[in-house]
Amino acid sequence: MDINVIFSFWLVSILFVLTPGADWAYTISAGIAGDKIIPAVSGLLLGHLIAALIVVVGLGAMLASHVLLMKFLTLFGALYVVWIAISLYKNPPVPAAYNGAAGELGETPLKWMKKGFIISGLNPKVMLLFLALLPQFVFPTFSFSITEQLLVLSIIHLIGCGFVYWLIGVSARKILSNNPALAIKFGRLSAMVLLILGSLMLFDSAQKLLVHLQ
Repeated sequence: MDINVIFSFWLVSILFVLTPGADWAYTISAGIAGDKIIPAVSGLLLGHLIAALIVVVGLGAMLASHVLLMKFLTLFGALYVVWIAISLYKNPPVPAAYNGAAGELGETPLKWMKKGFIISGLNPKVMLLFLALLPQFVFPTFSFSITEQLLVLSIIHLIGCGFVYWLIGVSARKILSNNPALAIKFGRLSAMVLLILGSLMLFDSAQKLLVHLQ
C-alpha cells in the first residue's frame, strides 16, 4: 500500500476521532472513575471493530440497503445512550481514591466495557462512517487485495481511536482525581452532554423512522 494513502486516511480518520461526541463524554466519565478507562475504551473500540469487520466482509452494504433495519438500530442505540446518560447523571463517577473499595457505582469493568460497546457498536452511524470513508482509500491496482487494504485501514483507525480515547480518559483522571466535588460536577456535565447528543440522535432517528413508515 502507498504510504501517502495510509497517511491521508489516518489524517481524515483522526479528525473524526478528535471531534467530541458521545464517546468523549463516556471516556471522560470512565477517567473520573479511575480504573475504568481501559474497559470503557476497550468497549468503544470493540464497537468500532465490529462495524469495520461488517464493512470488510461486505455485510455493510447489505445492511445499508435494509433501511428499516438501520433505522430501528439507530433508534435503539439512541435510547440506550439516553439511558446511560441519565444513569451517569444520577450516579456520577467519583475518583477512585474517594470511591471506596467496591466503587460507589457498583459497576464492574465488564459493565463499563459493555456500555462502551453499545455506544459505538449499536450506533449505525459508526458503520456508515466506515462505509463512506474506507472505500475512498482502496485501490484495486495495489498489490494488497481489497479486503487486505480494508483491514489495514481499519486497524489504523482503531489504533488512532484507542490512543485518543485513552489520552482523554487519563487527562480526565489526572485533572479531576484530587477534587471529588469538581469530578462530580464534571461527570454530570459529561452526562448532560451525552444526554443532549443521545436526545438529538433519538429525535433524528425517530423522525426518520416515522417518515419511512408513513
